[in-house]
Amino acid sequence: MPVRSSSCLSQGGTGANGALSLQTMCEGAVSWQQLEELERAGARGLMVLGVERSLA
Repeated sequence: MPVRSSSCLSQGGTGANGALSLQTMCEGAVSWQQLEELERAGARGLMVLGVERSLA
């Protein structure tokens, strides 16, 4: 899942209570297995959009 570009925004809180919003553009398809790996690593609220929808 090579990444082309990313942006990261703080969503409030500090330390362990802090949350980040990460937006990234990946080359190629993102598989369910990759999404599950991200969730196991602590990601929450994942949303995947095709490039066409994210640029509209």
